[in-house]
Amino acid sequence: MKYFIGILIGGAGGFLIGYVWNKFQKKEKSDSIKLNVSSYLVRIGELRVYRAYMKEIVTSVDHVWGDIGKKYFSWMLSEKKLAMVFEFEVDFVYNLLSKDFKVLEDAKGISIKMPRCKYDVKIKDFYFYDEQGTRLKILPEFLSSIFDGGVSEEEKNELVKMAIKQVEEISKKVAMNIQSDVDKTTRETINNLIVGFHKRIDSFKFYENNISLDQINIENPSLLETKLTKK
Repeated sequence: MKYFIGILIGGAGGFLIGYVWNKFQKKEKSDSIKLNVSSYLVRIGELRVYRAYMKEIVTSVDHVWGDIGKKYFSWMLSEKKLAMVFEFEVDFVYNLLSKDFKVLEDAKGISIKMPRCKYDVKIKDFYFYDEQGTRLKILPEFLSSIFDGGVSEEEKNELVKMAIKQVEEISKKVAMNIQSDVDKTTRETINNLIVGFHKRIDSFKFYENNISLDQINIENPSLLETKLTKK
């Protein structure tokens, strides 16, 4: 079972920035630097257009976890009837300084080619809960208590790597599922940003047909390390 909430950001902010820029243009007509749509957008640099909150409840272990993950977590999830929960946020970010960002202006209007989207992931929490809904927070002690001989440091480190990989895979799946909504928000945000130019962009070309793991950036992997290895 999975719970997902998407939060739009940038649309209202983009309108406000566009409004402020319109006022700025009127007041600074004597400015020797004349900005066009392209140079104005490039000056923004990093554009965050969408934020998604994800709560993923894992009740089975797939190939992502590798042999170590299967050794420990398969038994815990199936025999002990536990569920593993990941909570995290995904920010959808475009680098407008990228050489892949193109703005073309001609007699027909303005068209934009967007660069690859970057997905900044911030892990909010990671825990287990049992059939009664009791949350198990002290993971290292819990792992050691249910297995004879405990869990070695090497195995704990491997579990951390596999947990990070799991978050990456979930984030990729989330991004693929809602990319069309993100594209729509991106169009609205950029058009709000350029409202001061009294122009509108109708033609957008997006890169994301396939999303690769190198587009996903886990900002705080240390949280998983703390949860799984620190006593």
